[in-house]
Amino acid sequence: MEVLVGKFARRLAKYSETDKEEIYTYGLEVIISTVIGVASILLESYLLSSFVSGLVFLAVFVPLRLFTGGYHAKTYGKCYFISNLSYVFVLFVRYIISDKFPSEIWACLLLCICFYIIKKAPIVNPAQPISDKKQRRSKRITKGILMVDIVWIVCLYFYKSDLMIMAILSICLVFILMLISPRLI
Repeated sequence: MEVLVGKFARRLAKYSETDKEEIYTYGLEVIISTVIGVASILLESYLLSSFVSGLVFLAVFVPLRLFTGGYHAKTYGKCYFISNLSYVFVLFVRYIISDKFPSEIWACLLLCICFYIIKKAPIVNPAQPISDKKQRRSKRITKGILMVDIVWIVCLYFYKSDLMIMAILSICLVFILMLISPRLI
């Protein structure tokens, strides 16, 4: 992937701004790895007969994860592996415990985790600091995403409670990744 992305980035830089080759390379790597990661989770969902669960996971996890910070893998390969393993783990946990707890417990868990996420987001990686302005922006966006997620989760409660639990567990995964220190990268 690096060779292919490098060639394409050099070509882009050649026809636009040559000093931006590194930025193009990074951007292309992120886009390609994200597309591959999303596609593989959707494929896993399909193969496990849980396609809608995969859509719910991605719809909740990806937007929230973009603005909360926390653990990031050192390589795209490790990120891919951890993301796919995390999805399968969330799906597995949902199957095991979905009918074990009443909806009031799920609601309390959701509210506690949302409170933590709102209070602590974004977790800033010391290796990639962001300005106070961007931190405040990320915090506002995180609050907005969580509000939308909560409304959506309430709707899922009335529509299909197992998808509600999938959404809550996806937020729990964001919470766990926030707890893992960025220094462990």
